[in-house]
Amino acid sequence: MIKFYITLICAILTFGCTSSNEQHYSLVEDLSISAVSENLYKVNLNISGVSDSGGIILQTSEVTVNEALSNRWSFDLGDQLTVLLKDALYKNKVSTDYSFDVLVYRFQGSYLGEAQAAALFVVKNKNDKIILNKDFTAVKDLTKDGYAELVLKLKEAWQDITLKAIDSLP
Repeated sequence: MIKFYITLICAILTFGCTSSNEQHYSLVEDLSISAVSENLYKVNLNISGVSDSGGIILQTSEVTVNEALSNRWSFDLGDQLTVLLKDALYKNKVSTDYSFDVLVYRFQGSYLGEAQAAALFVVKNKNDKIILNKDFTAVKDLTKDGYAELVLKLKEAWQDITLKAIDSLP
């Protein structure tokens, strides 16, 4: 009988550890990996502040920003944004002579019903001369409730930012 209770307790503990209410979201599931060569473009992307914590970020008031504990990125957000940027550079035939330093300082949902993204792009040519040093922002209205909608709109906002940066290149 003791073996039965020990087995039951172990089973409950195992089930409790394996079941989770966490949802994981990806920005890059629909991309073809072959389209983005790891070494084709020089991109150094950093994420500032709370946006780099692993959870989806929500601004809940004018002065409050919170990380969602059960709604997380499927893998590193910086890596996902880098892949999306490289994909846009490749598809828009941007010169591989450029190097990109990108600081993402906003990538979050808002209590205003928006997905907000903002980043500073510093782009250098092959001679290491800065050819672009500019902030870009994008805001997308959320048309539905839920994290899936927020993730889709954040992706759209990031794609808008990358296209604005590409269009600003000489």
